[in-house]
Amino acid sequence: MARTVGGVVVLVGVTALLTAGSVVAAPLSVPPEQPDGPVASAPPVGSTPPDTAAAPAPDISSAGNGATAPQPPTAVAPLLERSGTGADSVPVGPLPSSVLVDVTFEGGDVDPFTVTGLSAQGTATPFAIFATGTGSGRYLLPSTEGVESLDVQTVGNWTIRLLPLDAARVWDGTSPIDGTGNDVVAYTGGGGVLTFTIDGDASSTITLVTYTPDGNAPAGFVLTQFGVLSDHADLPPGPVLLDVGCAETWHLTIA
Repeated sequence: MARTVGGVVVLVGVTALLTAGSVVAAPLSVPPEQPDGPVASAPPVGSTPPDTAAAPAPDISSAGNGATAPQPPTAVAPLLERSGTGADSVPVGPLPSSVLVDVTFEGGDVDPFTVTGLSAQGTATPFAIFATGTGSGRYLLPSTEGVESLDVQTVGNWTIRLLPLDAARVWDGTSPIDGTGNDVVAYTGGGGVLTFTIDGDASSTITLVTYTPDGNAPAGFVLTQFGVLSDHADLPPGPVLLDVGCAETWHLTIA
């Protein structure tokens, strides 16, 4: 299924968003035709067992201080970093645990930038990023996706970093949290009404999905909105990973 909303293309499976000058991919396990409120998602399919040392999942059970600032790039050392120009293949697996994927890229307004996760057999997995222009973003890559390499297709310069999950910003919900573009947030607060606002227009899109702390399974909350600049839904208590997909600047609060 593909839907075009004000220049944003939404694709089934990855539910990736394409918008000029930024890179945004909605959470990986969002099924097509989501209702406006939270619904449960099916867990991802398992993958080949890893043969490398596991990177531990973050302990987000009691952490959190209402942080609203982005995590500094140097705060957590990347597990892998690769830069290049033009098309390339980046070996990454098999992944022993879920990771964050940070990307930055440069290109003209209409130059595409795509990243596709490939299995050991070279077949496409659900993980994919689609964008144009120049931008950056952070994405959740579950180890259960079976990704062993990232196929990069672009004409410009790019950098890909894999980071452990404890590089994610931690939010306990006591104060608002803001961001621009795609992000992954470790939510540690209690259940409540999650409200979002977007600094955008009628073409704005946002998708919010919770995952288990290890990043390998949806945790029962999905909220997708097209052309809605403010809305709310009941968020279950943490600890969960909150995957945010949005091209514009967004603001989240819990009440």
